[in-house]
Amino acid sequence: GPYIYLWYEYLWGLGRTLKKRYNSSKRVQTLAQNIVDQTVGVAFFFPIYFYVYELIYALCSLRVPSIAIATANMQNELTSVIVMQYKVWLIVNWINFTYVPEKLRVLVSNIVAVFWNAFLSMRMT
Repeated sequence: GPYIYLWYEYLWGLGRTLKKRYNSSKRVQTLAQNIVDQTVGVAFFFPIYFYVYELIYALCSLRVPSIAIATANMQNELTSVIVMQYKVWLIVNWINFTYVPEKLRVLVSNIVAVFWNAFLSMRMT
């Protein structure tokens, strides 16, 4: 969605800046994009995901959302989710940033994200 598009715009800009300012290789650009995505991106995305999931799940269950439940779920699941995230997204992003044309990268990420979100949903229930 829009978040992914904006995030990729930022990462592409990072790659272009590294190329223009430091004449960096594609490998260095991809490494930098992956590091930023897997640190800053993960730190931003996962807390939001757990709280939004609790909000939607609570509304669908006709109950009041609970910050305590979302926090407990995050504390219980975050480590294993991040480990799996590194196993999946490091490879996907390396391929995506290295070989996929820029205009198709969001599409590739969204296709993988369908399966990734199914995994996250299974972890949360």
